[in-house]
Amino acid sequence: FTNLFSKLSFSPVIPIVGIDYKFQPIMVTDVADAIVKAIQAKKNEGKIYEIGGPTIISFGDMVKSILATINKKRIVMAMPMSIAKIQSTITDLLPIPPILTRDQCEILSEADNVVSNNHLTLKDLDINLNGIQGVDAILDMIKDTIDNGDTEDAKMWISELQNELLNNNVRG
Repeated sequence: FTNLFSKLSFSPVIPIVGIDYKFQPIMVTDVADAIVKAIQAKKNEGKIYEIGGPTIISFGDMVKSILATINKKRIVMAMPMSIAKIQSTITDLLPIPPILTRDQCEILSEADNVVSNNHLTLKDLDINLNGIQGVDAILDMIKDTIDNGDTEDAKMWISELQNELLNNNVRG
């Protein structure tokens, strides 16, 4: 979803695929700490850790939160997955980066990406999460850059937030 919001910012309506898809945002530093501690742990071979942040949030609610933070009023509505898959199949063939890829559609078609508590978790590694406070820090950076009139930096921070939320939510 790199630069998704900057690409759609001109539109009064933002269609969201997987608007009810739930996940647990986690800071990359927390993931890195978990990997290091899992590697260092004794008698840890074959064990599975499910890693997620402390807050479960829907994709739609996260988009609304970002829009509120950057003071953009947009209508957020659900886009049917069937339309998104057709769109992504076509746009994947174009020479420009697509707004939504087939792989992203596949991820958003799966079950919610939340910790099931059927395996070991970050608590078992004695990790204190930065959690949503880290996301809030990125949202503050977005707001500050927009307030300063630097839309290019704001786009970079939005991209950073999207990557943080979607790529760093690890499941065992």
